[in-house]
Amino acid sequence: MGSDQSQQPRRPRLAWLHSIPGIVSFIGVLLAAGFSGIYICNNTVCGPEPILDAIDPLEVAHGEEAGLFGKDLNLVFEVYLSGLGRDPIRIYHILENESKLTLAVPWSVPPGEYRVEARWRKPIPLAWSKTLVQVEPKLVVKDEPTPPPPPPCPDDPIVFADLDWNSVRMQNTIAKFIITEGYGCEIDGIEGSATPLFQSLIAGNLHVFLELWLPNYIDE
Repeated sequence: MGSDQSQQPRRPRLAWLHSIPGIVSFIGVLLAAGFSGIYICNNTVCGPEPILDAIDPLEVAHGEEAGLFGKDLNLVFEVYLSGLGRDPIRIYHILENESKLTLAVPWSVPPGEYRVEARWRKPIPLAWSKTLVQVEPKLVVKDEPTPPPPPPCPDDPIVFADLDWNSVRMQNTIAKFIITEGYGCEIDGIEGSATPLFQSLIAGNLHVFLELWLPNYIDE
């Protein structure tokens, strides 16, 4: 009988893993543990946290810039102004370095006192957050009169030198868009190579020549 018992097959350990409900339960436990770890990490100490500690200057006019100073500001991806009982206003920012952001205040921001809010994300996968970091003191957007209207357009179209290389074509496209869409003025263009078009500029037959190699035109 002892020999028969020794030859009986043993039941495998963790037999519950050999059933579908057991596998699903095991996967569920792993997922729960993983997301719990991410949540704890995301809300405690994982990764650096930006520190915002100063604004300079504290008062700006529309169209002016303010510097936001602190530490690990390279983690910031959105900057808002909040206050006056309004929804936060997202404003454009430029990362100068890890300790400075430059904020641009557009005309669309009403005058008043605002708190600067920076949304940032932690530099680890699956744990990026939009945690709100606030800085004191507040930024004051000064109350200024409406900007003066642009100067009137000339009676005749503004004529561009439509040169035949790509970089100046790009510059012309941008400048033409600003003149037509921003100021409502008419434009025109003269196609050709650099030398005859530069001579036309000197003669006053065109008005905008955005790119040239100056050493080639010393005499002109």
